[in-house]
Amino acid sequence: MKTNSTFWICAALLVSMFVFTGCQSEIVHDEPIVLSEISYSEQLTVFYFYQATCPVCRQMAPFLDALEETYDIQILRFELQGNIPHQQAFRQSAQLFGFEARNVPTTFIADKYFIGFSDSIADQITNLIQQCELGGCEELLK
Repeated sequence: MKTNSTFWICAALLVSMFVFTGCQSEIVHDEPIVLSEISYSEQLTVFYFYQATCPVCRQMAPFLDALEETYDIQILRFELQGNIPHQQAFRQSAQLFGFEARNVPTTFIADKYFIGFSDSIADQITNLIQQCELGGCEELLK
């Protein structure tokens, strides 16, 4: 009986090692992202910082997709969970705007930022993009 339980313990350890080491979704690099070195298009650029596990972020994703289809904008998406360069870019961006990077989703457009997502924020973002398309905006992160 003891041999059988030892076998199952070893088998469970091997399976768990295989499962847990195979679940990483991406390789994390420690090289910082320098926002000024990102290849930008001539379009208005939206910087979107989120976590895949965040329910509010998941609600915002279809809204951003619709914006990208409707307006001449570029959306740069930065997944923060387990991604040190994206976390550093988030901290850099927040510092430039004068706040501490803590909550997601956080969206930067031109000289404005939005934390969270709601109907009100959706309206504000849409109005800002329309305003930028009409008269241009100063983009602080470019």
